[in-house]
Amino acid sequence: MASFSQIIFGSMITLIVLFSAIIILILALSLSGTLSQVISTNTLPVANLGEDQLLSCFLNTKSQTAGLTDVSVTWEKKDLTGTVYRYQKGALDLANQNSQFKGRTQLFLDALTTGNASLLLRGVALGDKGEYTCSISSSGGGGNVNIYLRTAAFSAPTFKFTNGTLAAEATRWFPKPNVTWSNYGGVVLRGSTSFTSNSAGIFGVVSALQSINISDTYTCTIENDLVTGISKATVTGLPRSFSPGLIKSRWMKHIRHWCFREHILHLQCCIIPAGINLPEHDDQCPPHLSSDLITHTHTHTHTHTHTHRLIR
Repeated sequence: MASFSQIIFGSMITLIVLFSAIIILILALSLSGTLSQVISTNTLPVANLGEDQLLSCFLNTKSQTAGLTDVSVTWEKKDLTGTVYRYQKGALDLANQNSQFKGRTQLFLDALTTGNASLLLRGVALGDKGEYTCSISSSGGGGNVNIYLRTAAFSAPTFKFTNGTLAAEATRWFPKPNVTWSNYGGVVLRGSTSFTSNSAGIFGVVSALQSINISDTYTCTIENDLVTGISKATVTGLPRSFSPGLIKSRWMKHIRHWCFREHILHLQCCIIPAGINLPEHDDQCPPHLSSDLITHTHTHTHTHTHTHRLIR
């Protein structure tokens, strides 16, 4: 028969083992929440209608040094029957894919082992607007993140200077935008603006500013609730047309055109999604968007040099 001291000792050992198990369980649960997390670099993207849009989603984990295994990814859209995209057990599983997304979605399969489950959505349409959920499970952990896709149409304007009038024309805007002209000092100027619309409800914009002073800089701002387009133009020589082309970046493309030999315009164009603020009177893109900068330069003989600065 065990003595009283032996019973006390045995009870203490049992309590120590029990408390140790509880502590280990708490630590395991807390670490599992910090070692892996599904995140997105942009949970409120604005897609340009008709163009491709990347919905970012990846597993952020520091505990997995080697490639991930047993990766499964599911993309779903709120209030939608079926899936947007699914990958599981090392293969695509599109049997339950909603017809709205057939042939329009793509994962980067080579990147799955690094935790990148971003979805490429091709040819964005108005019906693609809404809340998406990206879910990941893998050997390194898992989770999900919600992304709300907003849809708009936007393009940079083409400028023309004739008979003392500076005109800006942009062919694709939705929803219907407002247009504002201002001078270098920020004083709002009175311009005349007209709109057209096609069968899809996409608006064309033509806005003109009269009594232009040579060598002055003018800002044309085209904006709606989703996107702001800021274009600055300086008349420097003989009248002629100049087009910076369409801006196709999913985030922002900052384009500078340095014009030589009496070409008339020095242009700067920024397309800015809602929620990003551009400092007034600043001829640079915002510094917090200056990461991941790529510069391309090409020269047209005897005309001008274009420097394109892409910010993603």
